[in-house]
Amino acid sequence: NDKRFDLVVLDTPPAANALEFFDAPSRLAAAIASPLIKWLMPQSSGQRFLSVARLGSGGGVVLRALSRLVGSRFLADLGVFLADFQPVLAGVLARTQTVQELLSGPATAVVGVCIAEPQAMDEAIAFSGQLHELGVGPTAFIVNRMLEPPSLLRPDEIAHALEDLPAFEHAPALLAESAQAVSEAATTVHALATLQAREKERLERTFPTSKVTSLPLLESQGGPLYLLDQTALRLEQAGLVPAPRS
Repeated sequence: NDKRFDLVVLDTPPAANALEFFDAPSRLAAAIASPLIKWLMPQSSGQRFLSVARLGSGGGVVLRALSRLVGSRFLADLGVFLADFQPVLAGVLARTQTVQELLSGPATAVVGVCIAEPQAMDEAIAFSGQLHELGVGPTAFIVNRMLEPPSLLRPDEIAHALEDLPAFEHAPALLAESAQAVSEAATTVHALATLQAREKERLERTFPTSKVTSLPLLESQGGPLYLLDQTALRLEQAGLVPAPRS
């Protein structure tokens, strides 16, 4: 709600911890509104301790079991704490509802970032499915570090492309050896690129209404700022740049 900021970006931890973040508002609200909290609360505004009569009420079985585990005095102190803390709990409950509405509302976009490897894609798809169940499913995906398939694979094609280089001008044996080595490397890269393309297509089939964008594997010679700039440029070209606030 702070007008100083046009956009707030939350970079979550890996999948399991990120799910805890998205699920936190509902879990917190459920805890505050749970029957156990109501049982532990004093029955009247003037009563500050857990009464013996409460042990005979509908929640008596639970309370008696708890008292055997932690002691009746602890439960009484907890009831006093909850009574004193009730105004704060009401505020926290209202806050959790606001956060939940914000996370699932039109002002929030969830973007899933993954790599195109089978195990990583399995985790991304499962995690995104759980987010959809929470009402905050990703509206877009970024498949990172994608390989470009080589344009030349056969040794003769590669040799023809290399033969004009000064290093191979009078060294036909070196040219043939180098072309063969490059061909083997290109074949490996081509196989990996094909696998990555299949994994990206699997993601697109699983979430047909979400935008799926790929980012290529970039050289790191330019340093972190260069990589960040190139990433931003490609995201802008893919249309994944937030619209300015009016």
